Amino acid sequence: MPPRPARDPERTRARILAAALAEFASRGLAGARVDAIAAAAGVNKRMLYHYYGHKDDLYNAVLQDRLERRGASMASAPDDPLRTIEMFQREVREDTDWVRFLMWEALEQTESPLVGECERQSKCATAVAMIERMQANGFLPGAHPAHLALSMMAMVLWPYAFPQFARMMTGLDPASEEFLEARLAFFRSLTSGARAAPAPESSRRQKSGGGEQSRSKPTRAKAHRRDP
Repeated sequence: MPPRPARDPERTRARILAAALAEFASRGLAGARVDAIAAAAGVNKRMLYHYYGHKDDLYNAVLQDRLERRGASMASAPDDPLRTIEMFQREVREDTDWVRFLMWEALEQTESPLVGECERQSKCATAVAMIERMQANGFLPGAHPAHLALSMMAMVLWPYAFPQFARMMTGLDPASEEFLEARLAFFRSLTSGARAAPAPESSRRQKSGGGEQSRSKPTRAKAHRRDP
């Protein structure tokens, strides 16, 4: 007997995606089991296939869903580096399955291009553009923007990608509120120091020009004394 149509298709889709993310984060694409995803979502395999097709299709759907969420988050990110880092740190802490999903992707998807690579490159470009706006406001203006964006991502992701090292280094559980508050305090001190970076090149040229002008005055005065 065929299953009854879902009363709330969107909610059913969301449950399937959440269950699939957890399974892929735990076992990777190769090791994930569709029947385990269906059971965790509270649906049968037939309904799962109806909504998302086979396992590869479901994997792609999970990836696309997360990319859309991250894109929306990026679009709403402030240009202030501290507030941006804090926002992303809180999001990552609540979504460690996504971190593990990406780690499995790095292990399994060794060939290029990646799933959705063009779209993902576009989002990376958006992240770099956001960093460039921060630099225009005085945040580490001399740093390479792409490498700065990558480093900021690493700071946010690393404790949840390798929680064992975070625990051994800090003595705190990365899942705890205490660790989060300590991490945010670290970001505050770090960004405060970064604001003290050297002035942009245009500012230095202006100061240099002023110095040259002041040095030229004694020359004119000396020439004046030679006049009869």
